[in-house]
Amino acid sequence: MNPKYLILSALLGGLVIFIWGAVYHAALGVDMHTMKEFRDSTAVSEFVRDHAGDNGMFYTKDGVLAAISVTPGMNDKSQDMGPQLGKQFVINVIVAGLLAWLLTFTSIRTPLCTAGLFALAGVTAGISSSISAWNWYNFSMPFAVASIVDLAVGFLLAGLVIGWARGKFAPAAV
Repeated sequence: MNPKYLILSALLGGLVIFIWGAVYHAALGVDMHTMKEFRDSTAVSEFVRDHAGDNGMFYTKDGVLAAISVTPGMNDKSQDMGPQLGKQFVINVIVAGLLAWLLTFTSIRTPLCTAGLFALAGVTAGISSSISAWNWYNFSMPFAVASIVDLAVGFLLAGLVIGWARGKFAPAAV
């Protein structure tokens, strides 16, 4: 296993997934089209701040489920995204590194075949997590599908780069 291939694949693949995420979530705003805003956001925000106590997943026995993430002082979370973006990049590099490592166990040698395998892996991961969230927690189907598309396309694009890196830095044994 060539360390140069794994490091380069992790960094480049992670960067590609990160850029795809920026396009998909920020530029295209797909998430915002799959979520609904409360009718009275201020009242809900005040209620949640007074009753949740901390961030996390909350439920009632009456069938309400909510993911709560409250910033201190109720400030706009989008104004201080630097640390989150940094962590997301590291997460993407780890994912790409694991995909590159997984590729070493196959005989796949072309970027297109790698992209196809990784797209299938993204769909599989998306179904496992997003469709399960739809099933158990009533997440909306459009949200689940958007999450699957995000993973599939991000993994596909990373596969092109990782497949290229494998051909360049981890050639087949002669």
